[in-house]
Amino acid sequence: MRRGWSSLVVLGVTLILSSPTSAAEGMASYYPGRGAGELTAAHRTLPFGTRVRVTRVGNGRSVIVRNNDRGPFIAGRIIDVSRRAASELGMISAGLSRVRMEVLDKQQVTREAKQGNATGRIKTSSRQSTRQGRKATRISRHKHIAQRREAEE
Repeated sequence: MRRGWSSLVVLGVTLILSSPTSAAEGMASYYPGRGAGELTAAHRTLPFGTRVRVTRVGNGRSVIVRNNDRGPFIAGRIIDVSRRAASELGMISAGLSRVRMEVLDKQQVTREAKQGNATGRIKTSSRQSTRQGRKATRISRHKHIAQRREAEE
């Protein structure tokens, strides 16, 4: 059993009672296939449904993902993230990135949701900023058109 884990062996089956509280650092890759639009990840040993905060060391961007698969099965990699999570971390062009991985407990996930990070975003991604900018432009355009119509009447 890895350091930081507590477990119970019942009839030869190891039950994981709690996950590690410490963070791990290593290489991450992403999988472009199925589930690419979701904030999910693959880890070798974490129980399915576990929430993990993945932070890219190079730029400090973070995202909260849900473990729903097994992998990566390549030496030196600690986690595979979905394409959407990789995009939010800014690692699409690199393919591989050094990340820090922290397992979250239920209270931390609840706290993140209350702070507005329910989607998993910790820092604003460039894609989100672009969407907000487009929305603001549309609103300004509609206000401008309404003002012009009022002036013509």
